[in-house]
Amino acid sequence: MSGLPYWQSVSTRRIFVSCSNARRLERVGELLESLSDESEALALGETRGAADDFVRGCSQRRGGVRGLHRMTLRQLAAALAAEPITKRGLAPVSRLGMEAIAARSVYACRADGTLRYFGPVADTPGFPRALAATLTELRLHGVDPPRLKSAGLPGQDSPSNDFPSHDLPSHDLARLLARYEKELAERRLADLATLFQLAAGQAQHRLLGLPVFLLDCTLGSAAEREFVTALAGRSLHVFATAPAGDEETIHALEQILGVRPEDLDVGEPQGALDRLRRYVFAPQIPTPQIPIRGEMDPSLEFFSAAGEGLESVEIARRIRLLAEQGIPFDQMAILLRHPENYLPLVEDALRRAGIPGFFTRSAARPDPSGRAFLALLACASEGLTASRFAEYLSLGQVPTTEASAEWVAPADELLGNLKTPPDFGSQGPRDGSQEPKDGGQEPKDGGQEPKDGGQEPRYGGQGPRGGDRELGVGSQGPRDGGQEP
Repeated sequence: MSGLPYWQSVSTRRIFVSCSNARRLERVGELLESLSDESEALALGETRGAADDFVRGCSQRRGGVRGLHRMTLRQLAAALAAEPITKRGLAPVSRLGMEAIAARSVYACRADGTLRYFGPVADTPGFPRALAATLTELRLHGVDPPRLKSAGLPGQDSPSNDFPSHDLPSHDLARLLARYEKELAERRLADLATLFQLAAGQAQHRLLGLPVFLLDCTLGSAAEREFVTALAGRSLHVFATAPAGDEETIHALEQILGVRPEDLDVGEPQGALDRLRRYVFAPQIPTPQIPIRGEMDPSLEFFSAAGEGLESVEIARRIRLLAEQGIPFDQMAILLRHPENYLPLVEDALRRAGIPGFFTRSAARPDPSGRAFLALLACASEGLTASRFAEYLSLGQVPTTEASAEWVAPADELLGNLKTPPDFGSQGPRDGSQEPKDGGQEPKDGGQEPKDGGQEPRYGGQGPRGGDRELGVGSQGPRDGGQEP
């Protein structure tokens, strides 16, 4: 390796820890700039958006970045495992597919009568989803059914004598896990644990051997740690970042890379925001170094509102105040703990305030056409109820027609039996009366009467029910005994 450049011949492994995300990204960005322009690299983030933000920041400093692959750990594992999956005739299964396999496993175990602890709740709607998440976590940690069956009650290392062994929750989970793995094998499916296992065993791929940047990647399972260990073993340069306080990830990175982390937080925190950022997740605060009652400054503000909707309005109001001070919108961010509850409210508040917003997850709304279809199905199943049909109309999904259809009145309405007067033409009326002698045809709309010149109103098939004389031509004579003109 003597003929290779320095950056290609010397192994470099470093871990950067800081409470500031900007400090961590700035430090690894400097290391990226030190690499040759001819080299490729892997930027692995907890989300794809985090990796994209890192690359955009590097592009602004360097004027452009080439050959930098952006993805998550799971996306990289799927790319590396594509070839072995194809050779084994497997197919990757999605999250919805795993829930379906879990539901089928529950059905099979209930049919066999082997579910005792989870039997009363096995038919609830949310049980397959919770079971799929639990079984996926067990497989990612490498827990097999025999090991799971030997576990005791939650919080205990061994089975209790006071609880029947065959009714333990671990026994039901072991049966469900065994059935789940059997379903995967019979259908030739590969779940997330299989992807990480096959990717860790991949020896040759164009992405292996490139410099790796691990940007705050959470290594919470044994399968992820084994995959990162295999990935780091095939690369000369591995740079990792971790937020201060994430001791589990920092300890895992120390074991994988074999180096001590570098703390980027030098000196005492300055200002209220810096103190909050450094000690908000700390297990204990060094009170001798920090005053108990620190002075507040404009960098941090606490406020409360009565409900999520008012909180969203207050957030939009403060964004407008910051924009008036000259801070651009693209330098502001909203961090939500429960995005599924706040996203629609925040989006509506920003829209009303005239603030352009970009949502990484977007607001989840049901499709109005799908809701309209379900409303129609419910309306049909309930015997065409008016409430269901009104719900369908409220969704605004009624199809438009180019040609207007003829209106047909219901039979129970007062004027439902009225019809358009017939056009007799050259023939006389059917009631036997004589045709007028001064014209070949009887005048229609707007025509003159033979004698008095009045316009003939168009009634239906019957004459008027009251009055001195009949003013229209109908199939029947007047009911009051008056003479026809």
